[in-house]
Amino acid sequence: MKIALVGYGKMGRMIERIAVDRGHEVTLRLDEFNNANFEGITRDNFEAVDVAIDFSIPAAAVQNIERIAALGVNLVVGTTGWQDRAQHSSASSARRRNYSPALRNMKPGRGRFITQPRKTLPPGRS
Repeated sequence: MKIALVGYGKMGRMIERIAVDRGHEVTLRLDEFNNANFEGITRDNFEAVDVAIDFSIPAAAVQNIERIAALGVNLVVGTTGWQDRAQHSSASSARRRNYSPALRNMKPGRGRFITQPRKTLPPGRS
C-alpha cells in the first residue's frame, strides 16, 4: 500500500516505521515545512497514494481533510481536537460517518486496520 503521511511529527514517524516494517511504502510526507499553506496537497503529489493518514494539528486538520477528500483519496484522521473547528465545513460530514465497523474489527497487536483496511470495512465503504 502506498501511504501519504500528513503531519510528520512523533506519530507520523511511528506510523512510517510500522508501515515500512509491514511492507508498505510511504510515498509522501507533509509537515509544517512543505505544507504550511496546504501547498503540498496537490493532485500530482497524491496521484499514486492509496491512503493518506493525517496526524497533523487541529488548526490544519479541517483544511487537510477537505482538500484530500476533494482529491478522492482515502483518508484516516488520527488528529484529535479538530472537530470543533469543523462545525460549518464539509469536513463535519467526515466526523459523522460511521467508521465503527472498522474499529470493532481492529484487535490490538493484530494490525488488521492498517494492513487490511478493505477487509475490515463493509462492502462499498472501502
